[in-house]
Amino acid sequence: MKLLIVDDSEFIRDTLVKLLKPVRFLETVYMASDVKEGIELVTKLRPDAVILDIRLPKGIGFDVLDAAKALNPAPMVIMLTNYTIEQYKKKAFEKGADYFFDKSAEFEKVIEIIDELSVRLVLEKTKQIDSQTQDKK
Repeated sequence: MKLLIVDDSEFIRDTLVKLLKPVRFLETVYMASDVKEGIELVTKLRPDAVILDIRLPKGIGFDVLDAAKALNPAPMVIMLTNYTIEQYKKKAFEKGADYFFDKSAEFEKVIEIIDELSVRLVLEKTKQIDSQTQDKK
């Protein structure tokens, strides 16, 4: 599983990486610190999931969300922000965010979701391989 973290705080990015260490089947974690880099990486790398802040240098996280959700298949997007006002939450879900969490209180939920997604993706790949193997017999 490939994950992209887009957050301007090096501390938050590093903390997430440390907390994600025990996640099963997480192959690669990429990082971006601003909107421009986030859009470039999400488009180029096509991650399975994106953890995304709202307030970022050179724009707003919703621009990265738009770029992510324009991909096919679109990655899971988890908004993780200190700006948890209802207006932002509503806009995030309208634009296709899968989850919206408070950065100051809900880190554990993000880790659980990434772990569940990594397992689900491995199971889906295994089913595809099994199906292809059965088709060849």
